[in-house]
Amino acid sequence: MTDAIRTDIHRPLALVPEDYLEAGWYDLGGAEEPPQMRLSDAVHRDFSLWGGVYTDELWRCDHCGARLRYGCELVHRPSGSHIHVGETCLNNRFSRSTAEFQRLRRTAALDRQAQRLLQASLRFRADHPEVAWADLDACGNAFIADVLRKLRQYGDISARQLEAIQTAYERDAQRAAVAVGQFLAGLYQPQPRNEFIGQPGERLGLQVTVRSIRSFESQWGQTTLYGMVDDQGRSLRYFSTGSFDAERDQTLTIRATVKAHEDYQGERQTVLTRAVVQAPLHVTSQRAAE
Repeated sequence: MTDAIRTDIHRPLALVPEDYLEAGWYDLGGAEEPPQMRLSDAVHRDFSLWGGVYTDELWRCDHCGARLRYGCELVHRPSGSHIHVGETCLNNRFSRSTAEFQRLRRTAALDRQAQRLLQASLRFRADHPEVAWADLDACGNAFIADVLRKLRQYGDISARQLEAIQTAYERDAQRAAVAVGQFLAGLYQPQPRNEFIGQPGERLGLQVTVRSIRSFESQWGQTTLYGMVDDQGRSLRYFSTGSFDAERDQTLTIRATVKAHEDYQGERQTVLTRAVVQAPLHVTSQRAAE
């Protein structure tokens, strides 16, 4: 452009650098870098400066007409109009610092490096189609997440690292399967029935499992309290001062008489008397088995 054919207020011969305020700096980007923009402190303080009349061609310096990638948005304060100026004109004609352009260049360089590493990591994944990458990404294992982060950071990982994260995933999957199986098994176990057994005075044959044993001195001498449940989970108590002998976690067949029905902390318990162990005796605890 020459000043002879320009009559606008931004023509070189009419330039008053002090009339212009930097609104922001931009990078139009390239094949591997996205466009970016940095607003000036003045705009952050007064965002109304961002409004105004803009030229359509961001790639062209409005002062000299040169093609540009890095530009500065200038506000002409007297008119409120905006122009785009390249780095050379900003420094030579407007006497402004170009440090912001260096920041944009550094950011663009980092973007290029990030894109190269991203493409390298995607190629690495594509070269190992046998790996369930989506499952590894979603599994939540901290070790696997750290190795995958290194894959994104460096573009690849070693064969040992790849094997390690696959092993860790398989181990977690096995543990999860066991946990789910145990949970489902617990759901289908019969729940204890909070009800009494028989009627007072009734003589019964029962299969019971001993859950607790407590010995103490009473007016009848050494007394042992056996807490038991039957095969339906119903609670029983038996106070023994004689030959009744059982161990905790043993399952045995007994004959006993129902003495009473009692409620203890919301649980219905059948109190037994005259209990005797019937053969055979079934042992469920490891201690008793030994």
